[in-house]
Amino acid sequence: ISEGICGGIVGTSPSPIFNCINLGNVLAKDMSAAGINGGDYWSNTPKMYNCINKGNVETIKSDIYSRSGGIYGYMRNALSSLDMYNSCNIGKLTSKYSTGGLIAAIREITPTIKNCYYLKTERDETLGTPYTEEQMKSEELLNNLNSFIENNADGIDTTGYAKWIKEEDEYPTLDFK
Repeated sequence: ISEGICGGIVGTSPSPIFNCINLGNVLAKDMSAAGINGGDYWSNTPKMYNCINKGNVETIKSDIYSRSGGIYGYMRNALSSLDMYNSCNIGKLTSKYSTGGLIAAIREITPTIKNCYYLKTERDETLGTPYTEEQMKSEELLNNLNSFIENNADGIDTTGYAKWIKEEDEYPTLDFK
């Protein structure tokens, strides 16, 4: 539980963040929350690569600052950009104002999103690819995630990226073996 920006891995952005799994639930009383990175209010370029959020994310404040994102919370105009590659969110998102399968809220900047997926809800967004529960448990998703690593898509250096495997619940996870 946090009074401000809250993330399952980090509250605000050291960069880069890669090969991360959040399994815990994230609860923010105020501001923004996300499964991996709660958001950033500083002028830098957050980078998140090869991450998955499996925890539920909730903000409980009932005003415009209440935002819940699967991977990233609030992206404001002080940032020069945001890069997110090869990541997934399967956690449930709850907020009285704004939710996003990958990013809770964006202000004035277009992030670079490549090969990212989120569990489809009644509200889809234009960033990333919404997948049903069945699709999130599919071999197709594992192939897409691992192919991105193997092919170094768009010249992105994927050295050190963990491979993706299925867990007992059939959802994808990172293999650190």
